[in-house]
Amino acid sequence: MLPAYGQYLPKDNSNLNYNQIMFEYPHNENAVSYSLYLAIDSASDKTNFKSCLYHVYTDKTPATRVSRLPLGKDYKWYIEMQLKTGEKINSSIHYFSILSTRYNDTLYYKRKINYNKRDKIQDGIIWCDFTHCAFDREGNLVWFMPTTNIEYVETNRIRDLRFQPDGTITFIKNPFAIHTTMDVKEIWKAPNSGPNVEKFKDGYHHGFEKLKNGNYMVLAYDYVELEKANKNDTVSNKVELVNLIEFNPKGEITWIWQMRDHFPLDILAIPKMASGREIINAHCNAFSIDKENKFIYIGYRDISRIIKIDRKTKRIVASYGKKLNAADTLVNETDIFCMQHNTTVLANNDIMVVNNNESRKGKISSLEIFEQPKTLKDKITSKWSFKFNFDLLNEGKSLKLGNVKMMSNGNLLINEGSSNRIVEITKDKEILWDMMIYRKDSLKGKWIDFGQYKIDFSTSLYPYYFTIGTSKKADNKMVVSVFNEGDFKDSYSYELYNDTKNRKEVFKQTAVIKSQDKSFITLNLNPTDRYTLKVISVTSGIEKSQALN
Repeated sequence: MLPAYGQYLPKDNSNLNYNQIMFEYPHNENAVSYSLYLAIDSASDKTNFKSCLYHVYTDKTPATRVSRLPLGKDYKWYIEMQLKTGEKINSSIHYFSILSTRYNDTLYYKRKINYNKRDKIQDGIIWCDFTHCAFDREGNLVWFMPTTNIEYVETNRIRDLRFQPDGTITFIKNPFAIHTTMDVKEIWKAPNSGPNVEKFKDGYHHGFEKLKNGNYMVLAYDYVELEKANKNDTVSNKVELVNLIEFNPKGEITWIWQMRDHFPLDILAIPKMASGREIINAHCNAFSIDKENKFIYIGYRDISRIIKIDRKTKRIVASYGKKLNAADTLVNETDIFCMQHNTTVLANNDIMVVNNNESRKGKISSLEIFEQPKTLKDKITSKWSFKFNFDLLNEGKSLKLGNVKMMSNGNLLINEGSSNRIVEITKDKEILWDMMIYRKDSLKGKWIDFGQYKIDFSTSLYPYYFTIGTSKKADNKMVVSVFNEGDFKDSYSYELYNDTKNRKEVFKQTAVIKSQDKSFITLNLNPTDRYTLKVISVTSGIEKSQALN
C-alpha cells in the first residue's frame, strides 16, 4: 500500500529498469498547474538546470507521464507549482537513474518493424519473454530485466512474461514461477519445498497466471516411470506428465489436477517392434479457464491433444486432437491442429490454438479457431483460420512456440513463435503491423531469428493509475479528489475509517472516472478524530491510503 499524501515518485536514488515513468508529487489545493523540470545530470543544485535541461512538462494534476527517456543516464527533477494567486512554489530537487542494458545494444539485438495501417493498430507495449524486454510499436525498448541481478542475465531464459493490470509482472524462470514489482522485486514465488513438495518438486513450466481471486495457477512437471512392456525393453519409460496447481498467496495448494490420476496413460505407449515400446512425452504447454470458471482446457504439444476438465469433479469430459493408438477411443479426432501452442478458450467457448503443424514435413503453421463438438460423433472443423505464409518474408513454418493476444479494439496480436514474426491483424485478416526480432550469433558472426515463446500486451506501464488530492473546507468538511491518470475508464471504491474509534468504517462509496479525468467527494469529519481514507481501483486492485487529520 502506498501512502498517497506527500510522496515524490520515482523515489530518490532509484535505479530504474524502464524509461516510461509516472512522476508523482503532492497535490496542492491552490495550484493551477504543475511544471516538471527534468534534467540529465546528477549535480545537486538548480543553477545548472538550464544547461542540462532535458524538457519541461506541464500538467494540471499531481502526476505526469514521460516516455522514451534515454537509458544509462542520471536525472534530477523538481516541481514548480503555479498558484491561483500567481505565486510560484518550487519543490526540492529529486534524483534517479535509468540503467543501461545490453538488450538495447544494436551490436547484439535489433528489431525490424513494418507498418501497413498505422491508424488501425492499438498503441502500446509488446512484452517479449525470451528477449527479457518490452518494446513500443516503433521497436524502442520501454522495460527490461535488470541484469544487475545475476538471476536475470541473458543466459537465464525466462518464459511466459506477463504484465498485470496493477503494474506488476509474472513470469517463469525454470524451475520457479515468480510475481514481482516492475523493478523485479519479489512479491510472490511458487513454493519449491515444504508440504506437498512431491506435487511440484520437478519445477514449474510454460503456464503461470495470477487469477482474479488473488490466487495463482501454474503448470508443474511430474515425471513418472511407467512399467516396462517386457524385460527386453531398453527404451526409457520415464514420461513427462503434468500437475496443474492453484496456490493461494500463502503458497498453500487450494486446487490441483494431476494428470497421472485422470489421464489414460496407456495411450502414451506406442508399440515399437517386438523388443519393447516407446513412450511419448505429452509435453503440456498451456491451460485456459472458461469465463464461468467451470472448465479448464489443457493443451499438449507432443500428442497434439486438448483436454477439457470439469473444474469441480476434475474429470476429463472431452478430448480433441490426434488419435494415438487403438486404446484411444474417447477423443474427437481432428487434423486441423498439430504440435499446437497457446490453447485458449474464448468468451463464446470456441477454442483457439497456434497450430505449429508438422512444419518439419513442410506443412504451413496457422492460427485456428474451432467450435467445440457436442458429441463424439461430431466432426471438428475450422471456424476461422489465418495462415502464417501471408507474405514472402518467411515460409510460414513455425516449428515451436507462439501465442495470441486478443486486443480490446477487436484485433489479434499473433506471436508466430520460432518463425520470428509478431503481427497484428484485423478479424478480416488485414495485416496492420509486424515486428521481427534478431540477435547476433557471436560464434557464427551473423544475425539469427529470435522467436518468442509468448508475448503480452499493455497500453502502457500505467494502464490503471490514480492520484489523490485533498482540500480542507469550512465546517469540518474535506474534499477528496481522485485523478484517473491511467489509460482506461475505471471504478474506484472510497472507504473512510475512523482510527480514533478502532478503525471503524464510517463511509463507503464507488465512483466511475474516465481516463484523464477526476472526481471528488465531500466528507464530514469530526475535528477531534483521526481518519484514514482508502481508495481502491476496482479493475486493477491498486490501493492507496491517506491519513486525514
